[in-house]
Amino acid sequence: AKESMSRCDLLGTGQPISHRPCAMDRTTLSTPLRKILDGLGSIATFGQSAAKISRVLFLLSPVYLAIFGSKLAKLALYRPMLPSDVSGREGALSTALLLRLAPDSTVVHVLALFFALFIVQRLAFRTRSVWWVPSIVGGAFLLGRVWAGFHTGQWSFTDSYTLQHLAIESGYVYALFREDILACLLLSWVSVGFCAVFVPRKQLPGKVVMAWITVPALLLLSLDLASFYKTGIFGTAQMLSFLIENARGSWFLLRDETDFTVALWFVCPLAGLVLLPGLLERVWPVANGARMSWRKGAALVGSTVFLTVIPAPPLPPEYARFANNSYFELSRDLLSRRNASSEIVSKASRGSLLFDARFTTAAAAPPHRNVVLIMLESVRASATGLYDPALENTPFLRELATRGAMIDEMYAVEPRTSAAWIALMQGIYPGDSDAFFYWEQLESRRHRAVSLPRLLARYNYNTAFFLTTHLHLQNDQQVVNNLGFDLVVHDSDPQPANVAYALDHLRFEKVNYFGMEDRVLLTPIAHWLDANQPKAQPFFMALMTNVGHYPYAPPKSWPIRQYTSSQLPQYNEYLNSIAYIDSYLRDVFALFEKRGLMQSTVFVVLGDHGESFGEHGPRLHFGQAYEEVLRIPGILYAPGLVAPGTRITGLRQQIDVMPTVLDLLGLKLTSGAMPGRSLLTAPDAKRKLYFSGVYEDSTLGRRDGDTKVLFNFGRTATEVFDLKSDPGERRNLASSLSAPEIKALEDDILLWRESVNRALFTGVTAAR
Repeated sequence: AKESMSRCDLLGTGQPISHRPCAMDRTTLSTPLRKILDGLGSIATFGQSAAKISRVLFLLSPVYLAIFGSKLAKLALYRPMLPSDVSGREGALSTALLLRLAPDSTVVHVLALFFALFIVQRLAFRTRSVWWVPSIVGGAFLLGRVWAGFHTGQWSFTDSYTLQHLAIESGYVYALFREDILACLLLSWVSVGFCAVFVPRKQLPGKVVMAWITVPALLLLSLDLASFYKTGIFGTAQMLSFLIENARGSWFLLRDETDFTVALWFVCPLAGLVLLPGLLERVWPVANGARMSWRKGAALVGSTVFLTVIPAPPLPPEYARFANNSYFELSRDLLSRRNASSEIVSKASRGSLLFDARFTTAAAAPPHRNVVLIMLESVRASATGLYDPALENTPFLRELATRGAMIDEMYAVEPRTSAAWIALMQGIYPGDSDAFFYWEQLESRRHRAVSLPRLLARYNYNTAFFLTTHLHLQNDQQVVNNLGFDLVVHDSDPQPANVAYALDHLRFEKVNYFGMEDRVLLTPIAHWLDANQPKAQPFFMALMTNVGHYPYAPPKSWPIRQYTSSQLPQYNEYLNSIAYIDSYLRDVFALFEKRGLMQSTVFVVLGDHGESFGEHGPRLHFGQAYEEVLRIPGILYAPGLVAPGTRITGLRQQIDVMPTVLDLLGLKLTSGAMPGRSLLTAPDAKRKLYFSGVYEDSTLGRRDGDTKVLFNFGRTATEVFDLKSDPGERRNLASSLSAPEIKALEDDILLWRESVNRALFTGVTAAR
């Protein structure tokens, strides 16, 4: 008896033997049924003992906690606004689905009851039966229904208000966490298998083997959670591979974006790695022993089969993306994203080239007008007084529009600054992510595409590009080199030999991780204009602002005004940054007026892309193609060529700027083909605009009349909006279309992307 009781204690919880009855008669009986169950459990757990499986699960517990914790954190952080107007008229923040599990929730009530009874069982009763608590709860429910039946005469158990709400809420919870539970089970299977292979042979200690699984799994969750906190965007395999492949150009961005709060979100999933396994072993001690556990094997198999077979009910559209587990989402990115079919690729290869950037031009007379292209960093149309009469932050732009032409509906091709440079100054679609980077690398070896600076240089133009930022981000330096400017002024280290073009770091502030405030360029621009005047040569100048970029910090000397009643302080900072840019542009134009250059210069002023403040969840401008990141302000000012007060209507895009400049200069295209058209041409009601996201396979879009389509590669359902009745893109109309209609829209967008890639790379191999 003593020997039996000692063994019972080794297999138990570590409590004194006298405090509980020995279960030897239940755990050591060698019945045929027990042998069968232990055999099945042994197969399901790769022959591992119950003690070893418990230790594996304890070591995996930080990953389990991080999976569910990061999902709950994302739900708590997700705050889309209604409607898509943050200039002071937005509604209340939408209620996250997480808040449906508030204290008045039936699910919460039932869970609280189970937990309370479990504590009572552990403290006050000796029984260890797993059926004790559910029996009490089930019995109480049945008694309640019987009592209700006597009073109401309704004896149905399914018409219970509590039961119905419990079923609905449980469906939501199951839909939200089904993939997460399945991911935990698969991690358990993998971990148990790893330990079965390595640990018994003494090749490696069990904790080292588990570290191979837990550390990478937690690092992925940490990166995903920190990224979501900062941008509101779900991580993808393409995003991760993009950052790894461009680590040198992206490191400084990650470094400067990582403040204390971001670091805290990153560390949270990792914190449990140190604390949780040891804590669990203290609460539930695991004794050594070779006893097999059919229960653990059956639980793994049964749970996996149940989750695989039972589908989840649909979630509301705005929360459907939360149903995905980060690991499965990364796997789907790598294995099963929808790419163009062979039929689409074949169709793209048979059609005419979408564009051919090997331009040549002819002119009846050499052009003599100067051209100035001003690009406004991260300025969206709705954040200016041009498109929102209630805003008073852009008086100069409003005045300039009355003296020239305002473009009613101007769109970016992609929410990336360097992509805007290509669209504006090379007149072509840049392609998304991998195609964009690879094409620029090929262009750096041999310039096939004829940029606006290179083309105008043939007509004896001087060219210069002025930026207040550095060019270390990703491939910015390569893009600028490929454009072929005579002079590029930027925040460089070391400073240029000509001190007139060096940025004054003593008098002007650094406003963000990219570089300086915009007024630091006024002196270099003035010097270049003065140096160019004696040559009597026309010039092309490109100018890029910086203050509009996140974190929206105008210089400290700039007076901050309250432009909006929005409850988002950051949005008012953004509007003040745009007000600073507007004031700076007045100073830039004063340089030309002082030198008598206004009448002989064509000015094009427009945004490079917009900015999001959580209207649809994501912030900043990456990984999305909603109106707030694509629709940008646009002004064309050309005295003598464009009548004051002109309104340029119809759908227009950044690729239209280069053909417009050629049109205004009297240059005719003699070879090559441009995808855009001059802004001076009549609007085409049948024109379709296409967009792409920053990262590979992040999102693609199309606008056709008032219809906007967003294809998200299966991460979320395709979105269809009617911008005339729904300018904030709040009502997804995709459900009103049939599956073939949706597929036709998606195929058309994929065909456009294949056509862009074909146009970029046709003849490249031969040319090399």
